[in-house]
Amino acid sequence: MVLERHGIDPAAKKDIGAAISKGDFGALMGDLVTDEMMDAFCICGTPEDCKQRINDLKDIGVTQIVAGSPLGPNKEKAIKLIGKEIIGGN
Repeated sequence: MVLERHGIDPAAKKDIGAAISKGDFGALMGDLVTDEMMDAFCICGTPEDCKQRINDLKDIGVTQIVAGSPLGPNKEKAIKLIGKEIIGGN
């Protein structure tokens, strides 16, 4: 129901799950995960992009945001960036 609510074909779930199971993360960013999926379920981009998205979500009543995996190729750097530029700068 969640996928359909966001206009995402539920059949995509099977292909995405299979790629994750194989560790084929290149396929995820190639054809399997669309921009619409990213917009529906993720906050990503530059710190400024992320702050804007968080503020948009606050405006519609969201009260909690979770920073979770995947955080990119360098998790420690990403966590520090989130803390300094997004949480600290918001």
